[in-house]
Amino acid sequence: MTLENAFKELFDYLNIYMEIDIDDKKEIYKKFSYDYIKKNTYLEKEGNLTKYIYFTCSGFLQLYIEKDEEIVTTQINCPTRLITAFQSFNSQQPSIENLKAITDVCILKITKEDYVELFHKNEKWSNTTRLIYELGQIYNEQRLKNMI
Repeated sequence: MTLENAFKELFDYLNIYMEIDIDDKKEIYKKFSYDYIKKNTYLEKEGNLTKYIYFTCSGFLQLYIEKDEEIVTTQINCPTRLITAFQSFNSQQPSIENLKAITDVCILKITKEDYVELFHKNEKWSNTTRLIYELGQIYNEQRLKNMI
């Protein structure tokens, strides 16, 4: 996937929640970086601070914990969604989760510092990310209830 197509995917995703103008696009281009990740590569590892939120443009990522020497998958992320070890990202405490590419993956990523700067600088961004978090929380709670 090309850099241009990756950003188009991100803009299309964000446009579901907010109207993106040219200034928003310029800011997003500055804050997000593109990366191609090979299968079985770790993006985040247990015990480390989580530094990025990732937008998956293509491929699949697995978020998991290791419990009693078993892998417990907590999330499989597919295009076009945001993912990270949120507990670590938000608290800036060491992660209890691992984030691994289970296929080759194209991503856009944003650092914690740039994310916070966008959050405080742009009301549309803060409202949108809040809404995405809320919808994600609702989805995860429903998934947990379905498993019970």
